Amino acid sequence: MTRTLINYPEEGALRQLKARFPGVEFTFESDLAEQCRLMPLCDALISQGRLLTPGLVHAALSSPRLRWIQVCSAGFDGLASIKLPRNIRVSRGGGMWNVPVAEHALAMMLALARHLPAAERERAQRHWNFDEALARIGTVEGRRLLVLGMGEIGSTLARRAAALGMTVRGIRRRPGPIEETPVFGPVDLRRLLPLTDILAITLPGGAETRRMIGRAEIDLLPRGAVIINVGRGSVVDTDALTQALRRGHLGGAGLDVTEPEPLPRDHPLWSCDNVIVTPHVAGNTPNWAEKVAGLVERNLLRFIAGQTLEFEVTNELAFAEAGQR
Repeated sequence: MTRTLINYPEEGALRQLKARFPGVEFTFESDLAEQCRLMPLCDALISQGRLLTPGLVHAALSSPRLRWIQVCSAGFDGLASIKLPRNIRVSRGGGMWNVPVAEHALAMMLALARHLPAAERERAQRHWNFDEALARIGTVEGRRLLVLGMGEIGSTLARRAAALGMTVRGIRRRPGPIEETPVFGPVDLRRLLPLTDILAITLPGGAETRRMIGRAEIDLLPRGAVIINVGRGSVVDTDALTQALRRGHLGGAGLDVTEPEPLPRDHPLWSCDNVIVTPHVAGNTPNWAEKVAGLVERNLLRFIAGQTLEFEVTNELAFAEAGQR
């Protein structure tokens, strides 16, 4: 009997796996204390990335029986800085979020370029002014986009942005062109920022990326540039971002992730007119729970058969870059 602990907020689709795997004992548990009590009895842990709390990770790594952790998200900050025992395999939710997150980033770019937040405020006031709208409206065509984190999501975003007529460059740990996009290394970041109209961040969290974009980097962007963050809020210095928006250096920001998260009700970012904030939902679609269940089903079959898992992280370099491929 393979015992599997599932820590996931949308359980409906996953519960249907019970009928397909009579030889697997599924336990659905969201209480941390109970999760920690059960971990020594489990062969596998299925968890959403943001739910991998330090307590759960410690319990998992201390379990004498655990052999597999399936992280059902594009990134897994809870494991990024931990050296895993060789007997525990890790697989991630690769591929499922590429298109939705890229669409979300593009939607925020387009909304800010066309000044839709201002139009929405005027709609609420029943204010119609053709001349004002005409004077402020812009376009993404011809804009210079720098994608920070050219992994699966970043590469998908780059392709779609190029199709809209944008000039696209990328940055990732290992430079080299990806399809038609020139990709540079992190050492080139400061050189490229002055040549960037829109900075799109798709990086995972972790010590290596924390506050990679601070005041110095923001000041290198041209006046009126836009920052889009669909990676992790910790990559950007929130205070520096807020100040740059308030003093008019940045033309706007689209944030699906923030630090802190959730963004407190009294945070000054809420009062910035040129900011779009969404509550970390860029990867969601109406059928995302079914997609997760499909990945878990395929990998559970592979785990039981002793086969390589889909999106299995097989070495330290791949683990460090998993959110960037």
